[in-house]
Amino acid sequence: YASAAEYRSFIEDMERRAEAMRGVSIFAKSRFSAANIEKTVKDFDKVKDIHVTPVDGRFLMPMQEFYLTDILCIALICLFCFRLFGYDHDSGMGNLISSAPAGKSVLRSAQMSAVWIMAALTVVTLYGGNLIQTAALTGGEYMDDYVQGISAFRNVAFPCTVGMYLILFLAGKILAALLNASVCQFFCVKFGGGKAAWLFYGGVTAAGFFLWFLIPD
Repeated sequence: YASAAEYRSFIEDMERRAEAMRGVSIFAKSRFSAANIEKTVKDFDKVKDIHVTPVDGRFLMPMQEFYLTDILCIALICLFCFRLFGYDHDSGMGNLISSAPAGKSVLRSAQMSAVWIMAALTVVTLYGGNLIQTAALTGGEYMDDYVQGISAFRNVAFPCTVGMYLILFLAGKILAALLNASVCQFFCVKFGGGKAAWLFYGGVTAAGFFLWFLIPD
């Protein structure tokens, strides 16, 4: 309730905070920092007129903390890629199909499509399960309320309801899974699904998680 009550003053105080930052030499001397300050003020102009109501964050916050789901999703994509590309390489089926006219492009397109579809379905199943489970345990939120009513989300600089946020959250996870599947496919094709592919893909994944832990929100 306090967060929702303070939201309007938080937005209205944005210009004053921006002016104070402009007076700091390290920001004033940087053209990028100055432009970023100006853009931030303009972005938050979009949410000046929204009506924020108190929203219980027991639903949205825990739903995003199923970190084992991220690992499971990556593991399933990884296993599917290595099974699909590795089998064709080890059995010689890939070379046989590739020798046919237009065989290589058709084979690669079919394999990539299969992995991408599987990745998208995996995300919908796993994260949809998290959503249903958390909603059942916490009672959920009102889908038409603005997420800015939750203190952790008041920095969102565009009008965003709980329902819209859930759609964007799932879409972001799907895009991340597709990118992850594409990287995995690249190494599988490059190294024929062998140990080198596991090594490089594992290194890229580990680096990604390390940066995720290291870089502030």
